[in-house]
Amino acid sequence: MGGSDFILYENQYIQQFDAERWERGYIWISSFFSALNFSYQGFILSISAICLGMLHYSIKKYSPWVMFSVVLYMSLYLIYYNAIALRQMFALTLAVFSFQFIEQRKLLLFVLTIFLSFWFHKSSIVFAIAYPFCVYYKFNPITFIPILLSSFLLSFFDFSFLTSLLSDGSAQDLMQERFADYTNSERATSITSILKIGVVLFFILIRYKEMKQKPYFDVFVKLYFLFICLFLAFNKWSIMMRLYSYFEISFIFIVPMVLYNMQFKSIINKILIYLFVVVFFGAAYVSTILHFDNGDLLQYALQWNR
Repeated sequence: MGGSDFILYENQYIQQFDAERWERGYIWISSFFSALNFSYQGFILSISAICLGMLHYSIKKYSPWVMFSVVLYMSLYLIYYNAIALRQMFALTLAVFSFQFIEQRKLLLFVLTIFLSFWFHKSSIVFAIAYPFCVYYKFNPITFIPILLSSFLLSFFDFSFLTSLLSDGSAQDLMQERFADYTNSERATSITSILKIGVVLFFILIRYKEMKQKPYFDVFVKLYFLFICLFLAFNKWSIMMRLYSYFEISFIFIVPMVLYNMQFKSIINKILIYLFVVVFFGAAYVSTILHFDNGDLLQYALQWNR
C-alpha cells in the first residue's frame, strides 16, 4: 500500500485533472500551488508544513508534554498522512483543532470546523458524533462494558446488504466492488493494534479518577472510547482506518498527560515505565514502516529518488 496512492496524487497535481470523487478543498489548494509553479515535492512540503504547524498549535494547547506528543504523532501518523493521505491530513488536523470546542462546549465553532474538514475529506463527517457523545455521555463502568460488548457483536454482522439499496446499477457495482475490497483487506486486526489499545487503556484506567478533572482529559478518554468501539465493530474493514483515526489520535495526548502527572515512588519505577513506553511505541513505529510496500517505502522512494 502507499505507492499507488502517491502516484495518483502526483499525477493529479501535475496534470491538474478534476478527480470526480475528490473534495473541492483539496482540488483548490492543489490548483493554487500548481499555479505558483511549485514542484510536487514542494507542494507536499508546503501543505505538510501548514498541517504540522496547526497540529503543533493544538498539541501545545492540549498536551502538558509537547515533545512526547510530537514524538507519538511522528512515530505512528507522519509516514502515512503527511506523504500519502494528503486530503485526510487536512481533515484530521482540523478535527484535532476542534477538540477545544468540545471541551469549551462551543457547538457552532465545532460544526464550522467539521464542515471545513469535510471539504478536504468526506470521512471527517463521522467526527460529528464526537460532540454529543463527549458532552452528554457520562463515562462509567456500568455503561462502558455493555457498549463495548455491543460493538464487538456488530463485528459479526453482515453489512453487504447496504449496497443493494442503491438504485443506480453502475453505482451499485462500484460499491459492491469497493465493499469486497474493504472487507477482505489484509489490513485486518494486528497484534500491534491490540497491544496499543491495551497500553493506552492501562494508562487511562490507573489514573482516570485523578486525571478526569484535568482540562481536556475527559474529552480525550471519551474520544478514545469511541475509537475502541469502532475498532471492535469494524476492524476487518480497511476503510474504517480512515474513520476511526479521527478518534484514535487522542492517545497522543492521553499517554503524555498521564505520565507527566504521575508520581513515581522511586526513580527505578520511573525509568522502567518510560523505557517501556519508548520501546513499545518504537516497535509500533517499525511495524508501521513494514506495512508500507513491504518495507520498501515506495512513496518516499518515488518522491525523493528521481
